[in-house]
Amino acid sequence: SACGSGERGVSYDVAEVSADYEILGEPATRSAASNGQALPVEENPQGGTKKIIRDGKMGIRVTDLNAARTQTDSLLALHGGYYARENFSDEYGGATLTLNIRIPEGRYSAFVAAVETGAGNKVLYKEISARDVTEEYLDVEIRLANKRSYLERYRELLKRAGSIKEILEVEEQVRALEEEIESAEGRLRFLDDRVAYSSLELPTATQDK
Repeated sequence: SACGSGERGVSYDVAEVSADYEILGEPATRSAASNGQALPVEENPQGGTKKIIRDGKMGIRVTDLNAARTQTDSLLALHGGYYARENFSDEYGGATLTLNIRIPEGRYSAFVAAVETGAGNKVLYKEISARDVTEEYLDVEIRLANKRSYLERYRELLKRAGSIKEILEVEEQVRALEEEIESAEGRLRFLDDRVAYSSLELPTATQDK
C-alpha cells in the first residue's frame, strides 16, 4: 500500500487511514474530538439547543383580496418575514391568492395569531406541525467533524507521498472527502435556515364573485 515517512519516524499508510475513516466516520455516536472513543450524542457539547422546524397551512376567506394582501404585507414588515412564493388564480367562481410565507421562528406564533384575527378574515382551517431535527443535526455535525479530521490526515499523507501512484490514490481520497464535507455543510445550512424561519402557507385567501 502507499505510504510515506512522517515526522519523528511516524509512518502514514493510505489503507490504514482509509480503514480508520470507514470505522470512525460511520457511527453517529463517534466524534473526531474524542480520539475515536464512543461519545453519546447527548454529550455532544453542541447538543444543548433543540432544532425544531415548524410548518403550517391556514386557509383564509376574505371579502377584499387586495385589502387582505395589503394587511399581510404590513404583518410581514412588522414581524420580519418574507414571501417565499406567491400564486394568483381567478377561476372556479373566485379569485385565489396562495402565499408561502417565511417568518422568523421567534415571531411565528404572533404572526399566525395576527392573521387569524385580521379584519375581514375568516379562518377555514389551520394546521401547524413541528418536527424535531436535533438528532439529525447532531449526526451530521459529528460526521462532518470526522470527515474534516480525516481530510487533514490525508492532506498530511499527500505531502509525504513518494510516487505518482501514491499521489493519485491520496488525491482521490481528498477529493471524495471534500465533496462529502461540502454536502454535509450544505445540509447543516439548510436545516439552520428551516429552523430559523418557519413557514406558513395561505392557500385559500379567496374572494367570492
